[in-house]
Amino acid sequence: MQNKLLVVIETDPTFIQKFSKNLTSQFLNDEFQIVQVVPQITEGKPKMLQSCLEELAKYFENNFIAAIFIDINLSEEEKDNTGIELGVKIRGLYNSTPIFSITSKYANDSDFDSFCDASLEDFDGVLIKKYLTSGNFSADRLNIMLTKANEKRKRQSEIFEKIDKEKIDVLIICVIPKEFQALDLVFNFTDKGKKEPYKIFNGIRFWKMQIKQNINSNRELNIVVTMIGTAGNVLSALFSNICYQYFNPSASILCGIAAGNKNKIKIYSAMVADSIVYYELQKYTSDGKIHYRLNSEPGPSLASKDLLYILMRDENWKKSFLHHITKCEILYDDFKNKEWIDENWQNELNLRDGVIASGEKLLADGETISDLANIININKGVVAGEMEGAGFSKASKENSIGNWLIIRGISDYGGDEKSDPINDKYQNLAAIAAASLVEEYLLNVCYIL
Repeated sequence: MQNKLLVVIETDPTFIQKFSKNLTSQFLNDEFQIVQVVPQITEGKPKMLQSCLEELAKYFENNFIAAIFIDINLSEEEKDNTGIELGVKIRGLYNSTPIFSITSKYANDSDFDSFCDASLEDFDGVLIKKYLTSGNFSADRLNIMLTKANEKRKRQSEIFEKIDKEKIDVLIICVIPKEFQALDLVFNFTDKGKKEPYKIFNGIRFWKMQIKQNINSNRELNIVVTMIGTAGNVLSALFSNICYQYFNPSASILCGIAAGNKNKIKIYSAMVADSIVYYELQKYTSDGKIHYRLNSEPGPSLASKDLLYILMRDENWKKSFLHHITKCEILYDDFKNKEWIDENWQNELNLRDGVIASGEKLLADGETISDLANIININKGVVAGEMEGAGFSKASKENSIGNWLIIRGISDYGGDEKSDPINDKYQNLAAIAAASLVEEYLLNVCYIL
């Protein structure tokens, strides 16, 4: 019989050892197995949170998770509640799994505040580490805790299942703040930051807007916009699945930035995916070579019927894009002496369709996109590389979303230019390129009955 896992997200191996010893002394080691997820606290909070979620997802694939224990103060800095923030994200992804906050700090007012913060979130308890590692720990008490937590999770799940999915026309998902800000610049769904989200589910914020089409008898589309927050296909799939539990969209669009194949597309241009290839399945051989085991997904359903009409709007898209970027401050001197971009880049903008190579890596070595382009020989070849398309497409298909589309703006070529401060400053241009194409598509091409 496979053990139930108690996943502990904690940096201190001593705590894990003492907790495991208590499980053994209480004859629980035959029933439960502790696994530790170690946060990489030196990588910065966004990357640390993402790596924890990705590692946790691997355990959920083939195991039964009895409970998750998260240290409130993952970085051990004063008044740091990163563990609570991580717990909220985990709760949004795994609603039926018990989650407990744990802490060793309980001596002063600031620590009491952390207790209160954790208690107010949708956790199943706040525990002192000393209890879990001391002689006061008991098997009976642990089983009571887990039983009550599972009863609470069951009640929450029953409430969750009763939620009627809201029928909407279009769901737009982006990943990072620059993409969200670009969509807001184009559509102004927050009314320049004044309008609050109209719904918040499990910490996920949703904004709603209406736009009147130029086609389809000037139909007004009801559109919901949301943001994942961190990159990665695992998170993209989980996040999209959550969205589809609350909304039933007629069409779903993933919009954001990507690294481009410089032989196919120019920087700050836009592209529409005609297929997605997940390239992370690989075999490393003794000679040091990587052999890709490519997983090719059929093209987005909307692309199959709307793609040619989107491409025919290239000049209209370009005018719209150039209009929207007048709202941004662009210093053209910033582009002088940059090998990766010409000062007259606006004249080289192009709109392309093609393959997206989707993986889990931030491409900045200047070689991977070219390597992938050489081995992925389908349709018109690899135009861009990114980290969410495969997860989004998988979730869309699993939830029977009949129409979905991936639109990307090109922010770099996957080389040294990605680390250039100027590139970071102007990534918003690529995000606006994608958002402008979404606008052009919704106004003049998208036909939803």
